[in-house]
Amino acid sequence: ERSEDDEAASTLEQARSIVENLGLPSIITDTKGRIQAFNEAAETLLGYAFVDVVGKNVKIIMNKGDAAKHDGYLKNFLLTGEAKIIGSQRKVVSRLKSGTLKPVNLTVTMYGDSEQDALFIGVLWDPTQS
Repeated sequence: ERSEDDEAASTLEQARSIVENLGLPSIITDTKGRIQAFNEAAETLLGYAFVDVVGKNVKIIMNKGDAAKHDGYLKNFLLTGEAKIIGSQRKVVSRLKSGTLKPVNLTVTMYGDSEQDALFIGVLWDPTQS
């Protein structure tokens, strides 16, 4: 019989496999906003290595305005299930490791069976490249 921890680990491994093979800059976060996966394309786009960001809040790659609102958005979604960002595409300004701000497109998808143990997959792409 599988425990909840086993199922969560399996879900994370499945999501990591998807992200690693996606070819687009992709980041997986948990329900607390902590980075769980950060693929090579994300490393290239943002300048961070996975070891620099794993376990840290995804706010480190956001501009100050979005970073200040992120935890509130996440908390609201987990409490109400009301998605304001999840499932939609939007333009955001990301903060590179160098500190430079860079406009990117972002889509966030929830992965998992429920909001409480979900993972969130953020896919980024540079709007200046086709």
